[in-house]
Amino acid sequence: MANLERVAIDGQKPDLTIMLDLDPVVGLERAASRGEAADRYEKEKLALHEERRNAFLAIAKAEPDRCAVVDAGQSQSNGELFGHDDQEAFLIRTWASGRMHHALLFSGPQGIGKATLAFRFARHILANPVFDAGSMDDTASDALLRRQIAVGAHPQVLHLTRPFDPKTQKFKTQLTVEETRRISNFLSFTVPGNGWRIVIVDPVNDMNASAANALLKNLEEPTPRTLFILIAQSQGRILPTIRSRCLQLRFEPLNVASMHHAIESLHLEGNRDAASLVAYANGSPRRAAMLAEGGALEVISAADAVLASRKFEGAAALKIGDALTSREAEPLFFLLCEHLLQRLAQFSTGAALSGLTSANRLAALHSEVSNKLAITRGYNLDKRQFLLETMRELHDGVVESGARHA
Repeated sequence: MANLERVAIDGQKPDLTIMLDLDPVVGLERAASRGEAADRYEKEKLALHEERRNAFLAIAKAEPDRCAVVDAGQSQSNGELFGHDDQEAFLIRTWASGRMHHALLFSGPQGIGKATLAFRFARHILANPVFDAGSMDDTASDALLRRQIAVGAHPQVLHLTRPFDPKTQKFKTQLTVEETRRISNFLSFTVPGNGWRIVIVDPVNDMNASAANALLKNLEEPTPRTLFILIAQSQGRILPTIRSRCLQLRFEPLNVASMHHAIESLHLEGNRDAASLVAYANGSPRRAAMLAEGGALEVISAADAVLASRKFEGAAALKIGDALTSREAEPLFFLLCEHLLQRLAQFSTGAALSGLTSANRLAALHSEVSNKLAITRGYNLDKRQFLLETMRELHDGVVESGARHA
């Protein structure tokens, strides 16, 4: 990697090098969405992409004053939206009416298209500054506009997300107040032609208390021709005062037809069964893309088999845990954790609908596991031990409650 850097810049180190960091799963998804055959590099194993990514991040860590890492894994340049026709139509009508609310709150599960629509709408506003009822068609967007937004270089768009920490080589677990304070600086500049300024916070759930309060001040005193788009995975972790100042749009997981369309458009089938991807993706194209890589379907199927067994299969659970302890397997680890929480939520709902008294216990177990996962992630604790304990707790809790057959 050092040789590659030396060839690329010929020994001349600029004052600032901006590295666009992209999750390989997202990058391969975007490459597939071009509709062209994969090139040699794109056909490489996921582990190789992860290794190269970590090598570049190591360079950034070694020279933090010279290298700035920007999260390019969001939806700034991904224009293809699957489903959510009603939400898009509502935004177009609202924009055309000339009575645009100053703050929008997009809420719904992760990976279903909220950020994609947020950036599509931003491009639509900047490409059509005069209130217009035209379609939100990305093919009409200026190529330069798309590129500027994609790399965070457009002067009228501010995208706030969790910053990269060069010490840990990871993105921080919270969106900090230092990031939120950038809003005031962004809004202090004059926009040519009396244009719009757009602030996208993704996700607002990641804000700590100080950051949320700093955002609230901007929402309470909005500047003219400024639009805030807040993206949330759950409304429960957002300050009520922030929610009350936003026009709320709810996003639901994609239906089966939209998921099949997404899987076909992103070329995710490969040697996978599209029906299996749809079944496990829970209405999320992003989740489907992750399931299509690195044996994810096999791991999740194995975990489901452990939960379905009459007696807890410790050896099988241990095998799953051993396979997910490496840094390269971290995306799959969190994908499995998300799946286990969803399964627990399904068991809890089923028990409640069947009138079982165990519903409250299962709901409490869901909260306990969510908290343990946050601690494991925040403090980089033993993932293997977390998975073993979690699968045992889920298995025993479901068996004792009788909710499996509810």
